[in-house]
Amino acid sequence: MGLPARRNELSPHRLIDAAEACVRAWMETHARTGGPYSYPADLYGTPLQPIYLDAFTREEVEEASRFLVRLGVIDRPTNQDNTR
Repeated sequence: MGLPARRNELSPHRLIDAAEACVRAWMETHARTGGPYSYPADLYGTPLQPIYLDAFTREEVEEASRFLVRLGVIDRPTNQDNTR
């Protein structure tokens, strides 16, 4: 018997799709600006946000960003704790 699903939990496929978009945004924004890598969730709703992140809600981008931190793919931002 499995654990009950949490309310508003992303499906594994949706999480992977959002994580892939976040990595792409992370890399492309760095290449475009030449600045430090931006935390993907921090790009959401800013002029730097790539158009393809519009396919996801802010919550999905935040969850995907936390997932990537847990995997060690990206660093968590130093100004806030987004790894909850």
